[in-house]
Amino acid sequence: ALAATNRDSPLYENRRQEVLRASASIPRDRARPEMPNVLMVVIDTLRADHVGAYGYGYPTTPNIDLLADRAAVFETVVSQAPWTAPAMASLFTGLYPSVHGLDGGIVWGERAASSGDLPFAVQKALPPGHQTLAEFFRQAGYSTAGFVSNLYVNSIFGFAQGFDHFDDDYADYNFERGEVKRRAEVTNERVLEWLRVGVKEPFFLLVHYNDPHWPYDPPPPYGDGFIAGYDGLLTPEKTREVVVTHREVPPPLSDQDLAYIIGLYDGEIQYVDANLGKLLEAVRELPTARDLVTVLTADHGEEFLDHGAFNHGYTLYEEQTFVPFIVSAPARFDPLRVSQQVRLIDAAPTLLELAGVDHRETNFQGRSLVPLMAGLDLELLDAFSEATNVGNQSALRSIDSLKLIHSLFDPQWLLFDLGSDPRELNDLA
Repeated sequence: ALAATNRDSPLYENRRQEVLRASASIPRDRARPEMPNVLMVVIDTLRADHVGAYGYGYPTTPNIDLLADRAAVFETVVSQAPWTAPAMASLFTGLYPSVHGLDGGIVWGERAASSGDLPFAVQKALPPGHQTLAEFFRQAGYSTAGFVSNLYVNSIFGFAQGFDHFDDDYADYNFERGEVKRRAEVTNERVLEWLRVGVKEPFFLLVHYNDPHWPYDPPPPYGDGFIAGYDGLLTPEKTREVVVTHREVPPPLSDQDLAYIIGLYDGEIQYVDANLGKLLEAVRELPTARDLVTVLTADHGEEFLDHGAFNHGYTLYEEQTFVPFIVSAPARFDPLRVSQQVRLIDAAPTLLELAGVDHRETNFQGRSLVPLMAGLDLELLDAFSEATNVGNQSALRSIDSLKLIHSLFDPQWLLFDLGSDPRELNDLA
């Protein structure tokens, strides 16, 4: 309510004081000396197969790759949803979308009134009864801060739970349908300003970048090498007419046009990777007394006509649910690669165990992956994903690489053997 209130409104100061009083009343434990600082970076719309550490052949992610060289790289990571809000809620709570409740999609409404009391779009919010990752850290004595770059992770939708500082304000709710995205360098400026004030240790810092999200228009020179030689009719602005957002069938495109669009997307990844490098350097240079755990992941992927459309949110194929998950804790674990299938809901219990934060009484559906990071065995588990934007779809990715997708929209069942058919083109149902 505070973030979506115009600062010129007489309600603003009353609401701000209410928030400060509520925050001051929350009990905190005293953090133990061995608890590390934790940095979690989420890159919106980042397909794992466009990351060098996951085998991509183009130089999109040199800084992510350097991080991966000294980290645990989980090679098969399944997101629980193909669009931002439910996937981020699963990341925060360790719960599946149908359990945490933020799975109902978007209802477009009128643009915000001048009073600024409501955003231009209405969706379900994360219920306050769920305990988030940030709430666990704050209760354990951490200072917590979140910097987000996508409207649908803003506080009005429940994502500020547990953060002492959450970086959104009234202006964030006045984008025209969210198409104006905050660039990584602007997000970095806000993070660095917070760091310069002086950070109380231990800290939990969330940084969410939005650049690979459509529309694709990387700042020069990023991506120039990926689109060099293109002589077609598309421009970054014209791709808005092609990369539609509601799974409409796109107009006919040549192979050259498709390669151009993918090149722009890769340019956005290259740009956000460069800014990630600046963030990592700034955090490493902090005069901190504690060691650092760094986590990098994504909420979901992106489709480029893999199954007949662009964008994300409407199917559960691999291009939308296969995301990176990289955990760097050099003071605690040696680098390794983990081939075993894991899930985005495993992130929260993993980070809490790494930090030594007690979470035994929680109802996580995910589990800690720390044993795998230590080179130990962990029971193999199937992974589920859910998509409710169109037709209530569910997917099961089994431990033996079978993928079952059920859609109530058509309705239909789809079955793929990912071992022999990783692109999900041969339906065995």
